Amino acid sequence: MFEFRVDDLAPAIAICNQVKAGHQIGAPELERMVATINNSLVGASKLLHFINPHQYPIWDSRVYRYITGKDNYYQLCKTQNYLSYLNLCTEITQDSRFATVQESISKKMGYVVTAFRAVEVVMFECSGEGSHPV
Repeated sequence: MFEFRVDDLAPAIAICNQVKAGHQIGAPELERMVATINNSLVGASKLLHFINPHQYPIWDSRVYRYITGKDNYYQLCKTQNYLSYLNLCTEITQDSRFATVQESISKKMGYVVTAFRAVEVVMFECSGEGSHPV
């Protein structure tokens, strides 16, 4: 559940509208969203994903663990790490072989998933006990 932590939502709404229009936000806008959504980068990433799932993947501790092999709350909360993850997802989804992976995941999920959602699901599902990071 989102909990808003600011008195003036206008800047966050403006950022949400930019995201909806397909603009890529940078660190200052992302930090504003984090401050607005209960000081949670995870919550901010979920909101951005729901607004524009084609450009913003969900970020959480299991994805972080998959990428790094570590559990580190401090690093999970760093906006630069999310932006690096966003770049990684972009690189992965632009690989010509990725369409096959996305199609397979969509079939398993029972609905068409966006490319970023497919990447995030693989990382999330492969991050549990006994799994190995890339």
